[in-house]
Amino acid sequence: MKSYAGTGNESFMTTANTPDGGYITGGYTSSSDGDFTKNEGGSDFLIAKFDGQGNKEWIKSYGGSKSDYFYGIRPTVGGGYIAAGFSSSNDKDIPGNKGYEDMILAKFDSNGNKQWIKNYGGTASDFLYDVVEIPGGDYIAVGLTASSNGDITALKGSYDAVMVRVDKNGNKIWVKNIGGSKQEDFNTVNLTKDGNLILSAESSSINGDLIGGRGYADMVIAKYDFNGNQLWHKSFGGSKNDYLSSVIETSDGSFVGVGYSESTNGDMTGLNKGVIDATIIKVDSNGKKLWMKSFGGTGSDAFYSILESPDGGYVASGFTNSPSNSEVPEINGVSDGIVVKYDPYGNIMWKKAVGGIGGDNIMDGVLTNTGDYLFTGTTYGQDYSLMGADAAVYRIEGDHTPPSEISNLGEVHNYNSVTLNWFNPTDKYFDHVNVYRDGVLVHSVTSNFFYEIGLNDGADYDYRISTVDKFGNESLGTMLHIKTVDITPPAVPADSEAVGKDGVIHISWAANTEPDFLGYNVYVNGIKQNSIPTQNNQYQVTGLDSGKTYQISITAVDTANNESPSSDVINAYVFDTIAPNRPALRVLSYNAPERKVTLEIENRDPDVYGTNLYINGNVYNSSLIQEQTVTLDLLPGVYRFSATSLDQFFNESEISQPTELVVDGTPPEIPTNIRANGENRTIKINWDSNIEADLEGYNVYLNGVKQNSSPVKGNYYEISGVADGKTYQVSVSSIDTSANESAQSNLIDVLVKDTIAPNPPSVAIPNYNPETQQLNIKLMANDMDTKGFNLYVNDTKSNVVLIREQDSSINLAPGIYRIAATAVDEFGNESISSPVITYTVENKKTDTPQLYAPKYVDNIIESIKNRENQITGKALDIINPVQANPNEPKEDLTIPAESPKKIRYAIEEQLKSSGDNNSAVKEEPSSGTKVSINTPKNLETKTTNNRRPLPSAEKGDLDTINSNVGASPSSIYVKKNITDPLNDESKISINNKKEREGSPTPETESHKNSKWILWSSIGISVLSLGAISFLLTKILKIKL
Repeated sequence: MKSYAGTGNESFMTTANTPDGGYITGGYTSSSDGDFTKNEGGSDFLIAKFDGQGNKEWIKSYGGSKSDYFYGIRPTVGGGYIAAGFSSSNDKDIPGNKGYEDMILAKFDSNGNKQWIKNYGGTASDFLYDVVEIPGGDYIAVGLTASSNGDITALKGSYDAVMVRVDKNGNKIWVKNIGGSKQEDFNTVNLTKDGNLILSAESSSINGDLIGGRGYADMVIAKYDFNGNQLWHKSFGGSKNDYLSSVIETSDGSFVGVGYSESTNGDMTGLNKGVIDATIIKVDSNGKKLWMKSFGGTGSDAFYSILESPDGGYVASGFTNSPSNSEVPEINGVSDGIVVKYDPYGNIMWKKAVGGIGGDNIMDGVLTNTGDYLFTGTTYGQDYSLMGADAAVYRIEGDHTPPSEISNLGEVHNYNSVTLNWFNPTDKYFDHVNVYRDGVLVHSVTSNFFYEIGLNDGADYDYRISTVDKFGNESLGTMLHIKTVDITPPAVPADSEAVGKDGVIHISWAANTEPDFLGYNVYVNGIKQNSIPTQNNQYQVTGLDSGKTYQISITAVDTANNESPSSDVINAYVFDTIAPNRPALRVLSYNAPERKVTLEIENRDPDVYGTNLYINGNVYNSSLIQEQTVTLDLLPGVYRFSATSLDQFFNESEISQPTELVVDGTPPEIPTNIRANGENRTIKINWDSNIEADLEGYNVYLNGVKQNSSPVKGNYYEISGVADGKTYQVSVSSIDTSANESAQSNLIDVLVKDTIAPNPPSVAIPNYNPETQQLNIKLMANDMDTKGFNLYVNDTKSNVVLIREQDSSINLAPGIYRIAATAVDEFGNESISSPVITYTVENKKTDTPQLYAPKYVDNIIESIKNRENQITGKALDIINPVQANPNEPKEDLTIPAESPKKIRYAIEEQLKSSGDNNSAVKEEPSSGTKVSINTPKNLETKTTNNRRPLPSAEKGDLDTINSNVGASPSSIYVKKNITDPLNDESKISINNKKEREGSPTPETESHKNSKWILWSSIGISVLSLGAISFLLTKILKIKL
């Protein structure tokens, strides 16, 4: 053992072979003396190179002011080394720290000079434990992470296993965290022969990507591709802690892993012997456990590293502090490094404890180029150190067992040369073959053949072929005796004959009687059929195609392996007399509604040319059937199908097993007792169930149209979407499993009734006319099927017949009324009441009309003179109110003398009825009748500002007369065809617009003391001039 130490603590944590036959190791150091030249603070990365004999070539350290550790190191393809670990430093050789500890990858040249150091991770703790270079120059490293930010997107548990892929310069390609809801980590990663990765891990999760969960932690072996995709993983362990430190692929394609376990159940049942036992497990290429073994005593034992030995066994290394027993050797101190050799089946071959009087721990190991084992780790033994923990190197002699011998040694020789060929062994460390002739080494070859020329004719030679491994161990070898012979071939075989039948040709020829004769070679179409010369002068060639012609020839071979020329070629035709195997026939599908059956014929011979189909014993087809399926249209009945196969020689096979099919043509019973009820756009139909065994269901018809897309299974069906108030015809038929449908049942007439009342209407009251005591009501339907309305006043229906229009009116005397309405559909269904409207009709006093004076009375007279039978509705002239001023003279209006006296009388009566005692009608024969009108000065003009548009009138019914009252004109309308109270023939009514809108202007005190006089256009009935006075009276009664 050798140790490398300073005054601090050191350890070699990882070791790998180098291409030059030496090895590289990595770890950590906190020393700057002894074997170490500098320390940046805390623990620094340690990297050291040794030659094949274990001699130190160089040791170097890198780091920052805190803790820096390497756990994995490998040589790279282009030269140099890649190392993986972690760092909590943030200065000097270490780039910016991301959190507590960062994952670290570092690249060094072949002399240990730093090329780059890169860190990865988040704000929590992140570690890398191993790294491997993959084809193409990228690196994949593994470890664990507790971060959920930075390079880690989403942490799945307390901490996750992590896999990082970077390019050759350390630039991150991707980072994947892998695990479940608890804790997982990856410990080692290695390449597999099939171009993937094999990893050792632990898992305590029962979910996620690495499922363990038997106990606190389980051993996990996982296989991934280079993109980080999991191919499979397997877990092993018991109810306590079980750890897998390392796993490698073996030469037989299996995987062997090592670790340690605290469990005594599960996979560890009957294995654990103490507190912690070292564990070794072997699984096949898919992760299935082949065997599992433990090693240890009553103390603690653990394996950290595993190697495959040259003989196909396994060497596990770690530490032990158990007292010696039948399994554990006696240790030298508190704890020793332990090395255990296993055979391929897990049986212990030997074990060795290494160390001093303190403590020793082996962390990793390699197989050297001499077949010995070199291990690295830590020693606390005072025999080897200055103080504290030291990095240690342990060397254990290997088995030096030679590789396996070659197999299948063969040779080809003639009179002066020889060719040797064989199979090389599959031993992992096999290197080459030594060829000896007569005890002398003539050549070393790495291939599996050897050729030599220049030998003597007829001479004897002894050859020995031995195997040599990469450590120089050589096997005893395999012997072969060769004798050269003459080169004269034997005579050509004669009298050859050949007969072919059913894939076989029988060949015969005349026997050779030469003394050095060895045998014959038989050729078919130029290809030799026998592997060694046949001694007999007859030969049978099998496996030929019938119906073909083959060329047959024979040669003779002597003991010197000289072969004669070929005999004359014989053309042999192979007849076929063997029928093919019978086919298999089955019903592939049956379409009952169309009565179509599809049969599948499975031929069981490659030389089948076609098929005959038999139906009820008779051949169906007129020519051979070439297809695999046949579709037939069938009539009702019972059918028995079978088939035969025929080859191209029309050899017909035995008939197949028959297949029967019954085609049912009888429809089921007609459904009975059909009941149907139609209500609210739906028809519900019932009928009595059909109890026939092959009943599939029912079809339901409405007005002769089938309603269901698939047979109705029960005896009830609903048809929705029909129209209320209509009568439909309903019938039902039965259908069986063969799609036979019965006749339809008797038709049933179904009237669809509507029993659903419409929604209540909306009610609005636009206005009330106090003149006519008429309340206008608007009724609005809220359902499309509303036919009319009922109007309720104080809970009593007011209408005798249904109200059809939206606009309605009722006459109401002053009082308080509760107004509501209902909607009624065409089926008489009445809705609930609309919300009740409470309406109050007030008893208002009629305003005293204001009078206007006509500007031109002649127009009145002209209208009277020119009237005919009815008022024409011609607009009157514009009139202005007369301003009442006592100081101004009264305005006298004169009626022409030729006017009838009834005109005067009408004007006079109007003035009296209006209370105007100051105006008078006087007789002036020369100038006509004069009317004097008194207009008070203080008369106020009332205007309407909040006016609404009047409803439109029919053309000719109303003519508008605009009256300029102050600044606010009003509109005056003349209605025609109104009865005249003087002669009961016609009547004229002129209404102010404001009065039509139900908004009369309140009467003021000045209204009571003064009057206005309005002259307007008058329509006069043709039948009576006596109506003039009454018409003028009505015209003058206008209230602003």
